[in-house]
Amino acid sequence: MKDQNLRGRDDTEGARSQGTSETGPRPRPADPFHGAATELLPKAFMGEPIDRFDGLAHALVQALDQWAQEVAKVTDDDKSPSRLGLINLLEDDANELLRLHNKTRKKIDGPLLTYWLKGRNQLLAGSKRNRLPSEEDSAAIARVLKQKAPRCAARLPKISAEIAVLSSRLGDADPQWRDKVLSRLTASS
Repeated sequence: MKDQNLRGRDDTEGARSQGTSETGPRPRPADPFHGAATELLPKAFMGEPIDRFDGLAHALVQALDQWAQEVAKVTDDDKSPSRLGLINLLEDDANELLRLHNKTRKKIDGPLLTYWLKGRNQLLAGSKRNRLPSEEDSAAIARVLKQKAPRCAARLPKISAEIAVLSSRLGDADPQWRDKVLSRLTASS
C-alpha cells in the first residue's frame, strides 16, 4: 500500500522509495519471493534465517491442513451435512449457478473432496496430482454451508486465498514445486 501511495510523487525521495532512480527504474532482484507477505510465513520462522521456499512450503502444508480440518469439522458433525450431503448441496449450487447466471464452475465430486480432506497428505507420492482447493471451490462450499456452519463458511475463503498465494509463489520459484515440497514432507516424517 505504501508504494501505491507514493506513485503520484515527483520528488526523488518518492522515486527512490518506489525502486526507481532519477535515471529510471532499478532492476528488481531475481528472487521469486520478492515481496512475499511475511504473514504467510510460519510464525516459528519469523526472525530466523530460513530458506524462503521451505517457509512457503511449510505455510502451504499448514494451510492445507487447516482447510481440511475446517471442512472435516463440519462434515463429521451430526448437525451439519455429511460429505455426501455436502456434495449434493454443491451439485445443487452448481445447477442454480448455471440456471440463474448461466455460469459454470469446476465440479467438486466425492473423490475430489476426499482428496482435499487429506490436508498436506494430498501432496504425498502416490497421490494423484489433483488441483488444490481453489478460492472458487471454497466460495461454493462456503455458500452451501453458510446457514449450518457460518464460522467455517467465513474461514474457508480466507484459507483458500492463502493456499492460492502460497502455491503461486512456490510455482514461480520452481515449476516442480510439488516434488520439492514432497521431498521436504517425507524428509520431516
